[in-house]
Amino acid sequence: MRKRIIFSTVIGLCSQFLSAQDITRLLRYTDFHIHPTYKHYFRYSTAMEVKELYTSFRYDRATDSILTPDSIRKKYATANWVKYLIESKKQITDIQFANVSDLRNYDQASYNEIAYVPGSILCNSYSPYEKQFALKPFQRWASSKIVTRMGRPRLDAFAENDHSPFRDFLAEYHFNIVQDDTRLIEMQPLTVLYLKDKVLNDKASTECYRYFNKIQMVTNAGNLAEIIRHNDRVIASNFYCGRDSIPTIITPLLMCIEGGQVLYDTISANSDVIRDPQFLGSIFRGADGNFKTSGKTEYDKMKAEMLSRIDSMRSMKHRLFFMNPAHFAENHFAGFAKTLDREPDHLNHRLLSTLTSFAGIRRNILKKDYEGINVVFNNIHSRKPVVYDSLGYHFIEAFLRPDPKFNKPTYIDVKHMDVLGRIQYYAIRKHYKKKFGLTDLPIIASHMAVSGESQALAAATGLYIKKPKRIRRISDRYEEINDPLKVYKRYKKRLAKGKWLNRILEYSGSAVKDTAKKYENLKLIYRQTVDDSSFRNFTQLPPKQKTAVLKKAIDLHIDPSKADWYYPWSINLYDEEIIEIYQSNGIIGLMMDPRQLGAYMKKYKNIEKKGSLDSRGKRFRLGDDFDKMLADEAATLSNYNLLGGRINKIEYFKTEPLLRNIFYIVHLLKQYNYADKKFHGTNNIDTAKKICTVFYHDQDNNCSRYDPWSLLSIGADYDGLIDPMDVAPTASHIPYLRNRLVVYAYIYAKLHQQEFNDPETREPLIQSLGESSRLMEKIFYSNGRNFITKYF
Repeated sequence: MRKRIIFSTVIGLCSQFLSAQDITRLLRYTDFHIHPTYKHYFRYSTAMEVKELYTSFRYDRATDSILTPDSIRKKYATANWVKYLIESKKQITDIQFANVSDLRNYDQASYNEIAYVPGSILCNSYSPYEKQFALKPFQRWASSKIVTRMGRPRLDAFAENDHSPFRDFLAEYHFNIVQDDTRLIEMQPLTVLYLKDKVLNDKASTECYRYFNKIQMVTNAGNLAEIIRHNDRVIASNFYCGRDSIPTIITPLLMCIEGGQVLYDTISANSDVIRDPQFLGSIFRGADGNFKTSGKTEYDKMKAEMLSRIDSMRSMKHRLFFMNPAHFAENHFAGFAKTLDREPDHLNHRLLSTLTSFAGIRRNILKKDYEGINVVFNNIHSRKPVVYDSLGYHFIEAFLRPDPKFNKPTYIDVKHMDVLGRIQYYAIRKHYKKKFGLTDLPIIASHMAVSGESQALAAATGLYIKKPKRIRRISDRYEEINDPLKVYKRYKKRLAKGKWLNRILEYSGSAVKDTAKKYENLKLIYRQTVDDSSFRNFTQLPPKQKTAVLKKAIDLHIDPSKADWYYPWSINLYDEEIIEIYQSNGIIGLMMDPRQLGAYMKKYKNIEKKGSLDSRGKRFRLGDDFDKMLADEAATLSNYNLLGGRINKIEYFKTEPLLRNIFYIVHLLKQYNYADKKFHGTNNIDTAKKICTVFYHDQDNNCSRYDPWSLLSIGADYDGLIDPMDVAPTASHIPYLRNRLVVYAYIYAKLHQQEFNDPETREPLIQSLGESSRLMEKIFYSNGRNFITKYF
């Protein structure tokens, strides 16, 4: 398999140092975003199978059971276990070098992959294809040839008026249910940390570890607790040490949904409606721009359909854990973040980027008409628009309201929402927490990375502004990718002259409160978060003084040390929201996509100088400090049982973007905690901001400080058409990645102590290999397990 020669000695030695129980514990992990059924379901060439799955679906509410004809179960039972295509040379290469995964090359998360991470807790993300990307012939061509590689007959079916993304979701859900759930798995002991070599099919040893892996959808919290207890007992039993009986380990799948398009059914999926989310506004506007009451009936039908589908989803046999309002295309609920550009070395992605650089084509594929949570206006040009209603806010409230069956919310996942939408959600979240009497309402960021920007900077760069008064809400037009620092300085210079100020303020807390003041239907939503007295004092300031206060409030916080390391797209997390997620007792799942982790940014490219050759003949240089550190730590590293072999520079380099994202988040939160401690000692906000430039005092979460390492988990997005890390091209490689990161995280902490440290003690964030092992166990498994068992 990939890098087989490089890693062979490492793999062989690992099993000698680890106890059998340690090995099995390494195999399981927690993933907040993975697509085990997505590819096999969408590979069917026509919509015939979809209709067959959907029409055969029967749910008996009285018995809480799903009824499936034997013919359907027999036809689809093994589909997700079948390896797609043959092991062609190209397919092997794609896996070896972790190339971009589409529907026609290789699987990252099929049952054949996740069977080798037994006992893992996986959030199975259903994501119906966005019909918006299939309405025009050019869109279908781009999807078929460049992006998904889906068959044209299937894409053509999506364009039909009778196609329903909601029914597509039900069909995939049924497809998942009818799969055979158990297989006998065998693994050779010498490759247990690299897992069974599925490409080379190496039979180095006749002895093997055996277990039955059962992949099971989870119905409720009690079911999940029972599965986890069972797995803990099996792991503690040393089953892999030659026992006669073969145990069963269960891999639980939790149901989650990616994208509000899942709610589109007969009415909302009509092509005339789906093309234009502002249809919800236009149906209220007459030719003269005035309010038109005749549109109310159409709107109410769509709203009723949507709320009905939400009720249906939340009362199914399997609990719906969380969902994203937004995805890749604009919908009726929330604006989406810019997302479609991919790894720059990949020909198809360069082609997509080139095509979308032309305004007309970009508009065709990546249309974006609004930002934030979608609100319906009867006159969008009025200074005082009258809001009739908002499907976006109804959407959020309907999911957060505890459902009658499980008596819990379906949590909101902020991934794919644009910056304004995320800010608005953070504000209204506290309102709903109080409204529904919830002890906790955590924020979930299921599969994200760091942007390296403050909120105001993320808002500024999230816009494509050709002229100060001409703002284009069009995706994937990001100047700052090539030279972030230069663009940041230009933005700050323009802001200092007063340009863009009002537009950028739409993303600030003041503007969110101002929205609540203007639009009557939002007053009630924001009542709990608006400080009326401070807002009144601000509005009564003279214009010049008001502008000065606002400029200070939205300081772009440009930090040259962050530029060129992190991917500065609005799809990634800005600093203040990392703190907000932390304060909400939320969770951040880290992507396995090097593009989004920043691997192709300028400073990483500068490392590619003369030096070591990787397996493709590409040269990388790691500085003398790396070699010196290894020499100084030789005894410690060679004696540590999780290393089991020599360090590979190329492999270490490939893991650096993930490590930098981890250390960035932990360091920021340690700064925040220390700043909060100083603030409560001095009651001086300026003192706190010297420690953490984006510090803000949260009255609702006063002094709620806890270990920042507990915030992080994995949200790999395998089979989400990503270009994964070379070290972990598929889900079955996660145990190997975790094993190696124990050592690489320790090395990284030593090498980057000056940049990432405890602000109070100035000590490195990881001080020993033992501590690194404990922290990797938290990130890869226990943090996610603890979060899920508390909130599922």
